Parts: sequence; C-alpha cells; structure tokens
Amino acid sequence: GMLRRSWELVRSLGTDQFSSDRGRPAVSDRKYWTWVGERWLPFVGELRAELRAVEARAALGFADNEHLPAEAQILEWGRRAIALTEEVRGYGNGTPNVVFQVLMRMGQYNGIARYRFEQIPTALSHDGFVRVIDGAARSSLYSH
Repeated sequence: GMLRRSWELVRSLGTDQFSSDRGRPAVSDRKYWTWVGERWLPFVGELRAELRAVEARAALGFADNEHLPAEAQILEWGRRAIALTEEVRGYGNGTPNVVFQVLMRMGQYNGIARYRFEQIPTALSHDGFVRVIDGAARSSLYSH
C-alpha cells in the first residue's frame, strides 16, 4: 500500500531518479523522504479528502455546479503545490501538477465529462507530468 503509493507519488513528481539535471531534486534521499512524509503526504491527503467530498456531493445529488471546491481554494492549492515542489526541485522548478491531476478527477463529477478515467486506457510519461489518454476509446464515449 504505502510504498506503492509513495512510488506513484515519486513518479508523479518526476523524481524517480535523483539527479540535479532534468529538474530532479538536489536534496539527498534522506531529506527527500523526510520531506515526503512531513510536508508532501499531508498536502496530498488534503487533496484526496477534498476529492472524496466532491464524490460525496455528487452521490448525494448536489447540483453539478456545487460539486467542485471554490476557485480561491483551487488557486491556493496550486500555490502550495508549487512552493512545496520547489523545496525539493529547486526555485523555479515547482509544479502544480498534483492539483491539476486532482482537478481532472474532480471534473468527472461536474456533469460535463461523459466518462470516468477508470474507463479509458491511460499512461503517464516517464517523468509523470504528461497523461496520455487513448483518444479512440475516449472519442467512442461521445456521440458525434
């Protein structure tokens, strides 16, 4: 469980190889894993809890426009994600990617998407920053 999720987290940050070139962390393995436990996982936990809240609001029949968190909250998460990832990737190398990923998941419940990500074959790029979605499978779920 936790080790697998941690490895997925490392891949999603693009930090599966610890070299300072290619935007990888310039911190030691020990400092990195301390950061993961103390700084990153609590933030990811907050995002996951909000995703569960979005799912619950959808299941309880809230209006589609009431599912997602407030725009101000989303912007704050983006700023926090950038600041946190800069702690290990270096100044100017922060990324809000984790917020984008959770927003993609949340967007499945806003009444617009015609599919769930679980229904579509996907793959992540080796650095975890690009999600490739099977366009033909995705397209088949829309009426043309």
